[in-house]
Amino acid sequence: MGEDSALKLHLMENAAHMRLFTMGLILLLVLRFSPRGLIPEK
Repeated sequence: MGEDSALKLHLMENAAHMRLFTMGLILLLVLRFSPRGLIPEK
Protein backbone atom coordinates (compact mmCIF):
# COMPACT_ATOMS: atom_id res chain seq x y z
CA MET A 1 0.00 0.00 0.00
CA GLY A 2 2.89 2.38 0.80
CA GLU A 3 4.51 1.90 -2.60
CA ASP A 4 1.25 2.61 -4.40
CA SER A 5 0.73 5.99 -2.71
CA ALA A 6 4.37 6.96 -3.37
CA LEU A 7 3.91 6.17 -7.06
CA LYS A 8 0.67 8.16 -7.15
CA LEU A 9 2.42 11.15 -5.54
CA HIS A 10 5.24 10.93 -8.08
CA LEU A 11 2.77 10.87 -10.98
CA MET A 12 0.87 13.85 -9.57
CA GLU A 13 4.08 15.90 -9.31
CA ASN A 14 5.17 14.76 -12.77
CA ALA A 15 1.80 15.72 -14.28
CA ALA A 16 2.27 19.36 -13.22
CA HIS A 17 5.72 19.48 -14.84
CA MET A 18 4.44 17.78 -18.00
CA ARG A 19 1.56 20.25 -18.27
CA LEU A 20 3.94 23.19 -17.97
CA PHE A 21 6.29 21.64 -20.54
CA THR A 22 3.40 20.93 -22.94
CA MET A 23 2.05 24.48 -22.62
CA GLY A 24 5.50 25.90 -23.38
CA LEU A 25 5.89 23.61 -26.38
CA ILE A 26 2.48 24.57 -27.79
CA LEU A 27 3.23 28.26 -27.30
CA LEU A 28 6.56 27.83 -29.07
CA LEU A 29 4.93 26.05 -32.02
CA VAL A 30 2.17 28.67 -32.30
CA LEU A 31 4.72 31.49 -32.35
CA ARG A 32 6.86 29.58 -34.86
CA PHE A 33 4.09 28.87 -37.36
CA SER A 34 1.84 31.91 -36.93
CA PRO A 35 3.96 34.95 -35.99
CA ARG A 36 0.97 37.29 -36.47
CA GLY A 37 -0.95 35.50 -33.72
CA LEU A 38 -3.84 33.07 -33.60
CA ILE A 39 -6.26 35.61 -35.08
CA PRO A 40 -4.53 37.57 -37.86
CA GLU A 41 -5.89 41.08 -38.46
CA LYS A 42 -7.45 41.77 -41.84
